[in-house]
Amino acid sequence: MFLNRRQELTALQEWWDGGRPELVTVYGRRQIGKTDLLVHFLADKSAIYFYADRRLAADHLRALTEQVLALVDDPVLRVQPFTSWEAALTYVLRLAATERLALVIDEFSYAVDADPALPSVLQRLWDTARRDRTQAYVILCTSFTEAMERHFTLDAPLYRRRTRQLPVEPFSYRDAALFFPQWSTLDRLLAWGIVGGVPSYLQALDGPSLAEAVVEHVLKKSALLYTEAEVLLGQEIRGVGPALLRAMLAAIAYGCTEPNEIGQRVGWPVTSLSGALRFLVDYGILTRRVPFTVPNPERTRRTHYYLADNYLAFWFRFVLPNRSLLEQGEAAVAWRTRIEPQLSSYMGVRFEEACRQFVRLHPSQWTHPISELGVWWRENDELEIVGLDAGQVVLVAEAKWTNEPVGMDVLRNLRRRVVLLPRVAADHQMALFAKEGFTDAVRAIQDPALALYTADDLLR
Repeated sequence: MFLNRRQELTALQEWWDGGRPELVTVYGRRQIGKTDLLVHFLADKSAIYFYADRRLAADHLRALTEQVLALVDDPVLRVQPFTSWEAALTYVLRLAATERLALVIDEFSYAVDADPALPSVLQRLWDTARRDRTQAYVILCTSFTEAMERHFTLDAPLYRRRTRQLPVEPFSYRDAALFFPQWSTLDRLLAWGIVGGVPSYLQALDGPSLAEAVVEHVLKKSALLYTEAEVLLGQEIRGVGPALLRAMLAAIAYGCTEPNEIGQRVGWPVTSLSGALRFLVDYGILTRRVPFTVPNPERTRRTHYYLADNYLAFWFRFVLPNRSLLEQGEAAVAWRTRIEPQLSSYMGVRFEEACRQFVRLHPSQWTHPISELGVWWRENDELEIVGLDAGQVVLVAEAKWTNEPVGMDVLRNLRRRVVLLPRVAADHQMALFAKEGFTDAVRAIQDPALALYTADDLLR
């Protein structure tokens, strides 16, 4: 099932229609849907698609020969397959001399592992082809962003050869909800909160109800998503030791967001964790947040860390700690007694992120353009949604995933905190987001600067 990806498809098509030589890098985490995106884009185009798995270079070249022959019936090539990347790329670039032709090398990092000379060969042939105004549309795709980027750094063969780059991000909560049209609004938001925005994870979460789907496809030992976290971290995260990595992510999943809290939970001095935390932020596993009022955010210690991926947050919060029960085949018991009662607490941070996405997805709702979404806290006061424009606070919001309607106490706290902020625009707006709606007193307020949104509003 291929859903959405409108922005990515539009960008790829615009670059294709431009007619210029293109060397595009497409990257994103494992299972994010990069291959499906590229296959869908190339469906009506003259293209050679090659997937490089963990094999020897000779095997890669034989497989690439087959893909070229699927496009061009060349009897000579049938008898004598490619024996080097130089021969293969020369042949393909010659085909692209007079007509638009796409060449995709998927999992490019594996192809380089098998033949480290590939980037240098590509650089040399690409420079020649580009001078000759080739119509080649080359796409290099990989799950390992760091492995890809090393070929484009200052001293690397492909430095300044890339013409475009396209990150493939997880689906927003809105797009994720499209996978579950039969479920209630709350269950669709919960599904995103549990498995995040990775298409294959969303497809795996299949069932007549959320509870049955999670038990069957996340908590049972036979389920793909029962072990996917270990596979993901084992394959992609190589800059932090596995034991420390697990301990840190588990600590953050349990709500230890400050560096000192993380250090205390894992039993390491916080100074020894700074490099690992920085690495995990750069890799996209963690999100680092700093109050927008901090003058030097890169150096401050006033930092909170969150798991950027909902699936990993759920796995470390509920799957890993309940492994003993789950290994005994008691998935339904674990859901009923240990997970479902804590879901509202778990969803608080996830709902805040959904509301941040709502703010970005609906710019027409706001009086001012919101160029940046920040956070703010001090002592016992905290705001997770602060909209900024040209350095001014133009929107302040609270998001509450609680089982009761949001009342006047929440609104009073919001108004009190706005007064504490610097550089607040005179015509700023306030917003409240609530899972279960609002009390009569809140709904009766007549204030054009105050917007109220329920969970249903997020999916309308």
